[in-house]
Amino acid sequence: MTSGVRRSKSELYEELKGRPHIRRYREGDYRPGAWFDADPGTEDWGTWGTRAKPGKRGLTLMDINAADGVPVPDVGPPVMVTRGGAWRSDAPPRQWEVNDKYLIWSDNVVSLYEEGASRQWSATRDIPWESLTPLPPALERAYCQFMTHLASVEYTANDSLAPWAARINTTFHEVKFFLYQQMVDEARHSEVFRKRALAGGGGLGVSNAYIPGLPLSGQANPFRQKLNDDFNALSYFIQFLSEGIFLDNFRFCEFLAQTDVDRIIFGRVMQDEARHVSYGVMRLKYYLEHAPDRQAALDEMHAIADEAEILKQSVDMVNPQILEPLAIMAGGGVDRMEQGMDVYRQVWTKVVEEYLRRCDVAGFPRRDRTYLFHEPPF
Repeated sequence: MTSGVRRSKSELYEELKGRPHIRRYREGDYRPGAWFDADPGTEDWGTWGTRAKPGKRGLTLMDINAADGVPVPDVGPPVMVTRGGAWRSDAPPRQWEVNDKYLIWSDNVVSLYEEGASRQWSATRDIPWESLTPLPPALERAYCQFMTHLASVEYTANDSLAPWAARINTTFHEVKFFLYQQMVDEARHSEVFRKRALAGGGGLGVSNAYIPGLPLSGQANPFRQKLNDDFNALSYFIQFLSEGIFLDNFRFCEFLAQTDVDRIIFGRVMQDEARHVSYGVMRLKYYLEHAPDRQAALDEMHAIADEAEILKQSVDMVNPQILEPLAIMAGGGVDRMEQGMDVYRQVWTKVVEEYLRRCDVAGFPRRDRTYLFHEPPF
């Protein structure tokens, strides 16, 4: 069913012909509109006389920002506009959900985007798949289970990020660019993990979106729903906590890798995840330093962190469908799973400490109240 009144094609054609500028063209008057002669800084033109010069890396966003001199405003305008451009007073309003710089900005987002743009890679061409040698069946099965989990959680990241990219004011284009780029990264990660599960003689295991017998471990968990409503919750859970923990686990898996394919996969993915986490840390730092009420912002973030840590630890970090493959991989086989679990206990402690170190960098004191245990419960 369609809404509104549908016009005929002939009616639409006549309406278009009747518009003033179209009528002028049809009458032979091809003078450009007000935009052509407008002075900079008016509602018909933004800036003029800017010449951005490329550096050794090419023409970067840093070069553009240095040349145009247009500051990033603390509050974006209620219209869709490219920063530095003009907008007419009769332009249709756009009530962006995210208009405040302090909610989304980080001092490194511009350079992170440029780094990501220069380091894009292909899961088809840049992995030497032809050299992949299948692992012993038990190890291959463990790898395939872990790859299945990783492919699944990358979907979750993108499904959570996508709505927010459309809610952020276009005046903060660097943040929007970064989020778009992160979604491309996450899609490629799902692709490469799924390909790895299918390229070594194994297959896909069970997706670990939940723990059997734990009803609120999946998408029904109230905190997961909060990711749709609160950018602070989204960024903290995805870009600060979860991807930080995955980054440490990827380092561990790169160390364990027995094939060049696996080493290259984890090396490539780590460079992407490191950018996402760096934004998450510095965004939180910027938020806490620029929020109108720092104490209220700290209280809010501690409440978010409490829920995020409980969910992450309860669902992912002790999920048997994750712990067991990692223990088999670390031990070198099912018969050495106990030794592998001992190894992973040390990794767990490092993961928690690295998370708390990131909190320290962000100026977010979590050490005395974190729900993540230095001593693993297994």
